Amino acid sequence: MKHLFMVRHGSYDFDYNLSERGKQEIQRISEDMMRIIGEASNGHYLLSSTASRAEQSAEIIARAFGLDSFEKRDRLWTRGGYDFYKEELEEIDSMIAPHRDGHDVVTVVAHYEVVGSYSSHVVRTLFGRDERIRRPEKGGGVHLNLETQTHQMLPLARD
Repeated sequence: MKHLFMVRHGSYDFDYNLSERGKQEIQRISEDMMRIIGEASNGHYLLSSTASRAEQSAEIIARAFGLDSFEKRDRLWTRGGYDFYKEELEEIDSMIAPHRDGHDVVTVVAHYEVVGSYSSHVVRTLFGRDERIRRPEKGGGVHLNLETQTHQMLPLARD
């Protein structure tokens, strides 16, 4: 795995489905992801929360990358406002671990708590830095480059 993208689902409407704005946010993130990794990648593993807004976001990313399917995990849906703790972060590690060697790109589509907590966990455990990553807004994300041990917020700034 060279690139890990942690994506927060897009904006949603009253019934928790992606709104038109949310669809546009995730489309923009997909374009940024393509720009970052380019055309040449050796596989893309996509993992999503089972919440409808996260699944709908993952569907947009899957289409953009030509993926036939993605994995859904209920454990990525926190259902409410807290940081993930060590055991929960390690559980996400175990979800990703089987795909590290076979895929250049891993994308996790989840929620506020997961995206923020797990991004900081990766910087701490893999990059060796105690740095808290800012949590993205809906439709935003974090790109973690495991080769250069750097991170950047998404969406990228436009000229």
